Amino acid sequence: MGDNETPTRTSAHECSYFVISQCQRYDDLASEVYCQLLNQLTSNPDKESMERGLQFLLVLAVSVLPDEELMDYVIAFVKRLEDSRDYGSLAQESMSRLRWASGSKLSLRKMPPSVSELKALQKIFTLHAKVGNDLRVPVTVVSPNGQLHPISCTYYTKITDPALMSTLAEKFLVPHEYSREFSIFVEYKDEEVIVNDAAYLLDVISFYDVKSVATLNYYNLVYKRRLWLSKPEEALGNPTLLDFVFHQLKTSFLDGFLPVSQKDVAHAASLLFVALQLDHDCTLE
Repeated sequence: MGDNETPTRTSAHECSYFVISQCQRYDDLASEVYCQLLNQLTSNPDKESMERGLQFLLVLAVSVLPDEELMDYVIAFVKRLEDSRDYGSLAQESMSRLRWASGSKLSLRKMPPSVSELKALQKIFTLHAKVGNDLRVPVTVVSPNGQLHPISCTYYTKITDPALMSTLAEKFLVPHEYSREFSIFVEYKDEEVIVNDAAYLLDVISFYDVKSVATLNYYNLVYKRRLWLSKPEEALGNPTLLDFVFHQLKTSFLDGFLPVSQKDVAHAASLLFVALQLDHDCTLE
């Protein structure tokens, strides 16, 4: 909360990340952290300290919860601040998050908020006097051809969130009927990872933020085709073309699994062009 100096070369965001990560690792620690936080918020005359404490509560509430007995006290404490002129919007957002998380512990974030997420939230807090009910964190998604597209998401946005998929399809000019065939991949260290549909997008970012810092390797969130739910009639109507173009990938293609990059599409198109120019049956030779 800024009341005491942080360790040398350690930012407040890094401290927040560390505290929440330890709470997720050790269950009993979460209640202790909530106790200490509420203790510092009680009758605190420092407005800036109060704001930082409530901002920390925002990210703590969706990551870990105290025990049930303490939870009732936390909710009652925050509820008393909802009508505050200075802290009402932060308290209301905290209450919303506490109720969301307490509905089911399965809803909790699996990773502590990344330092980049905490910095983005801090920027929002700095620029806006009031906090809305839908704090959105900016995220950059890359197309297979390398184009960058900024989007935003909330703490509860999952990979398959309809609003997220609709936004991405619109930005990448994917027709609505094909949008279900696309998803988000992670490109990291020359590998392409399919993201779990049930994962929170910000958890994915937090996980790879930590890995990229530890290994000095960058990663990208890439939007591309994951499933082939619709099959090209022209290819299916010509077995020779299908064998020639897709060959060993044909089974995976027909089964509906084939991530495709711009390079893959260009290669397939060139093969199709050559095949169509030949008068005899096409063979791999």
